[in-house]
Amino acid sequence: MVIEHDVDLTPYTTFGFKQRAAHFVEVDGEQALLEAVRHAQQRHWPILALGGGSNLVFTRDFPGLVIRQIDSSVRYTDATDGNGTHVTSSAGVLWHELVMDTVDRDFIGLENLSLIPGQVGAAPVQNIGAYGVELCDRFVALRALHVPTGEWLTMTAEECHFSYRDSLFKRQQDEYIIGQVTLHIGGDLELNTEYRALAEYLASHFQDRRPDVKLVSESICAIRTSKLPDPARLPNAGSFFHNPVVSRSHYTDLLQNYPDMIGYPQENGSYKLAAGWLIDKLGYKGYRQNGVGVHGKQALVLIKYHQTDAVALIRLAEKIRDHVLQEFQVSLKIEPRIL
Repeated sequence: MVIEHDVDLTPYTTFGFKQRAAHFVEVDGEQALLEAVRHAQQRHWPILALGGGSNLVFTRDFPGLVIRQIDSSVRYTDATDGNGTHVTSSAGVLWHELVMDTVDRDFIGLENLSLIPGQVGAAPVQNIGAYGVELCDRFVALRALHVPTGEWLTMTAEECHFSYRDSLFKRQQDEYIIGQVTLHIGGDLELNTEYRALAEYLASHFQDRRPDVKLVSESICAIRTSKLPDPARLPNAGSFFHNPVVSRSHYTDLLQNYPDMIGYPQENGSYKLAAGWLIDKLGYKGYRQNGVGVHGKQALVLIKYHQTDAVALIRLAEKIRDHVLQEFQVSLKIEPRIL
């Protein structure tokens, strides 16, 4: 285990704000991760597990040990109930690479989650989701290190407390570090092409072709690429705000003034609104301020246009949140973790 000191964190997050870590280590496997955690605990250093850095905004230097998992093992086994396959991936695997591996093997299940940035270990934290599928829909189990006790736990979906873009790991930040994730694919799973943007794309581009797992994945990659900027060219963290959920009565009231408002009914009778629509309606698409701004094609994405500090980004986010609250009486939650 080689621990580096005073390390520039710019290359390790997609926003690339110039912050530093007092200590930094890369680990490969469960034992190395446990040793790094114990090393930090013995010295009373704060600990931060860093994945792909696509959902993290550093506003200051980190005073403790940043741990980055680099293990990259993936294995496939028959599902225990005989229906389909389980794929178990180490936390350090890039999420999109895992999805592409399952797609190349013609396994249905993860194709709707194509091109989501980040590593596998971070996927359960946010309960990532896109185009009608969430991670929890395919989840079997995970192994996580309980940082306070040093115990490795195998956790079920129920124990992870998944909900919309949320989980136990997000609510109890830094208490667990996920080491591997097992997902269910194949078997009797069917393609999900009902999400409006995907259905419209397939209908307009492939009306004479029956969708398969590869076509769905390719279509979603094309849709995402057309709407979302490449972080390597325009630094960003993807969707910066959660899609808010409001009561049926609130949604009905909003429709009186905004009949074109986008809303998706939920099982409990509430409605999920499109945060990007709300922001766009207020005229922020393409807006710039102090080196940061709102993407010109997708209002959910905040961009760093040139080198500045994270304070400018947070101020812009707060300005947008305040305006949305004032106009729609809807409170937006920031999706990336702010440190």
